[in-house]
Amino acid sequence: IYFDMPFVLDQYGRKTKVREDSLTYSFAMDDLSVTEYTFKIPVNSVGLRADQDRSFKVIVEAGNATGNDWDETALSKAMIPAGKLLDTLRVTVKRTDALKKEWRTITFRLEENEYFELGATELLTAKISFTDILQPPTWWTTWERYFGVFSREKYSKWQEIYFLGADPNLE
Repeated sequence: IYFDMPFVLDQYGRKTKVREDSLTYSFAMDDLSVTEYTFKIPVNSVGLRADQDRSFKVIVEAGNATGNDWDETALSKAMIPAGKLLDTLRVTVKRTDALKKEWRTITFRLEENEYFELGATELLTAKISFTDILQPPTWWTTWERYFGVFSREKYSKWQEIYFLGADPNLE
């Protein structure tokens, strides 16, 4: 069993042979009504499909996130369904006030259990990072003498005034 993290893309958008080791998310551009986000971490296994659900063991190896920041019950629900070789570990993180000041991280590690042996060492951990810190767009420094020091309030006002597509950082 292993975390099937996506491959890093090169400058032309093609897959390389290197895998991502972490997933990140920021609540900063979300409406204030958005209070949680679910990371979807792909988990894959090698071998034959089974005719029964098989749980897999995931532990928290490191990180600074607390129980207030995420739903720890996700780890007890880790399971590859009958007839399947892969599934997704869904980890829901919460938008807390602490995220306005710092990043939170959690590093998960797969462990062997009665259903699965471990895969390649470099694919046994997955790190998630999340925040509510709004970073200035790359172009802000060019216009800082007009807009002043970057702040959430100024940027929100800028988004109100300017049309969609004016900010090259927004999709």
